[in-house]
Amino acid sequence: MKAIIAGDTAMLNEYLQSAADYDLVCRRHDDLMRTGDSMVRQMRLTKHISILRTYLKYPIPSSIKDELLASHWDHDSSSEFLRELLKHDAHLAFYSERCISHNVLRFIRTLDTLGYDFNWTSTRTGNNILMDYCSCSDTPDQFKWERDAVISYLVKKGVRTDVRNQNGETAYDIARRSGLHPLLKEVEQMEQER
Repeated sequence: MKAIIAGDTAMLNEYLQSAADYDLVCRRHDDLMRTGDSMVRQMRLTKHISILRTYLKYPIPSSIKDELLASHWDHDSSSEFLRELLKHDAHLAFYSERCISHNVLRFIRTLDTLGYDFNWTSTRTGNNILMDYCSCSDTPDQFKWERDAVISYLVKKGVRTDVRNQNGETAYDIARRSGLHPLLKEVEQMEQER
């Protein structure tokens, strides 16, 4: 951990190459003493792009890359960190699958400037980010306007509403079930009239 904090890529690389018991999928709320969890925490906080690049050379699970991308939403992250994570197939699944709306629109706009593919679909669910946000029916009242703004932004960006997920549902099907169908329809009509 000291090597990560100091930016020592040689030490990190040596550890990752030689640590047979290093657990790349160790998650928060598991046994905090397992190797892996502390390292993920440090990766969220590192200011050294070289450390992140070294870490990403290894077979990091998608969920950890997605979490690392998500960890940069409220920091003054350099676009270099975000670009590196996007280059290694990090996605916004951490946000959309949890229906996080608070302050997400700013982050989505930032990723848009970096060429993020909002039409990416999850291999686990088949949903794109718009489909996930269309399912967010239990958003707390104080964040509903932000959820709606995210949906509007994604429609305006041209995120596909006709893609079918693994259950055969489109964004419209999901929005009907969650009660967000009127919003989706209204935003899409406004875009068609432009």
